[in-house]
Amino acid sequence: MSPVEWFYAQENKRFGPVSAAELKALAEAGQLQPDDLVWREGMDSWVAARRVKGLFEAESPPPQAAAVPEAEPATPAPAPTPTEPPVFPAAPTPVVVSAPGVPAGPGRGFENSLAAFYRAREGISVHLFDLILDLFRRSFPAVLIETTCQAFSVLGYYTLYAAAALFLMVTLAQSIDAKQVSFLGWGAAGVIALVVLQYTAGRFLPALERLNKNSPGRVCSTAFLDCVALLLLALGVAGVLSLVVYAVQENHYLMILGALELFIVVELAALIAVAPETVQITISPETRAGEEALGLWTFLGKLLVKLTPVLFGLGVLQGTIELLYALVLLVSKKLEAYFVVRDGFLHLGVAAAMPLVVYVLFLFWYLTIDLMRAVLEMPRLLRKTPGPSEQQPTEEG
Repeated sequence: MSPVEWFYAQENKRFGPVSAAELKALAEAGQLQPDDLVWREGMDSWVAARRVKGLFEAESPPPQAAAVPEAEPATPAPAPTPTEPPVFPAAPTPVVVSAPGVPAGPGRGFENSLAAFYRAREGISVHLFDLILDLFRRSFPAVLIETTCQAFSVLGYYTLYAAAALFLMVTLAQSIDAKQVSFLGWGAAGVIALVVLQYTAGRFLPALERLNKNSPGRVCSTAFLDCVALLLLALGVAGVLSLVVYAVQENHYLMILGALELFIVVELAALIAVAPETVQITISPETRAGEEALGLWTFLGKLLVKLTPVLFGLGVLQGTIELLYALVLLVSKKLEAYFVVRDGFLHLGVAAAMPLVVYVLFLFWYLTIDLMRAVLEMPRLLRKTPGPSEQQPTEEG
């Protein structure tokens, strides 16, 4: 069951959605007043915040009802006093909310994302890097991650057909050039291997996506994720520039393709870090230190899982391009063609086998997470286990 989401209104402006715990925190911080209006799904109309049980200690019923705010069953509340009362829309639009003591400004809102909400409330001032990450987040929305992963998955899957046929053509040209039938035999074996690996990739890519959705995690704040994103952004730009310069100086132009692939993967990883909901990582301020460690360890494993379709597609694309380049070299009677064919086939094989390898690796990864979680839960379970003096005597005979 999804948690109850609350909305509140102040000065004819709507804010939300927020959880019950967040609504309580706003009331304790003085940012929500008893006369402010609140609403959640299932209520007929907006009511004053003082009418929500447990929200304000001075005006709430007994403490046992104060754990989770619930709407007090009463007669319908009168219409809001402002001249233009807030009306809940069918699809609430993002609204601005700022950290305590910081004036509200553009670019700091709920954005229908729990991570964005907590990120907006954590800092006491806006740093230049916060503006950079915010611009990056808004320029490349989280939905782009899903679209990109699906596109590379389809690209890699169908390009493997062309790569297998191209590898057979290249080995045939090698066999004719070297006048050795063995090259053609290796080509047939390679085609069979690529076709089998393509089938496994097509089966395990959806399985990885299901594992990602069914393996949630949580952290207490976005601090670690934002810093990782900033570091990846810097490394991606610096890495692609240095590799391109080196490739031009050494006349290794295929390295430029590798540099672009590295840039795509690193920048996409940064985008996942600033939008952790794409890998089912939620932000919860109540997270303890041990749970935080598990959440970050989970994020690293799920990051690899999320990037696997992209690595698969890019690897297949690079291997196919290398085979095309090898075919041109064979026509030109250049010896290095044999080395390029070998490298191209290796890239194809590694890329096609990656979904299966990552699937097995992630299972072991999550086994370590479950073991660590069991260790963290052991003290609590031991405290609940009754000692010998607390056990009830049993009747014998």
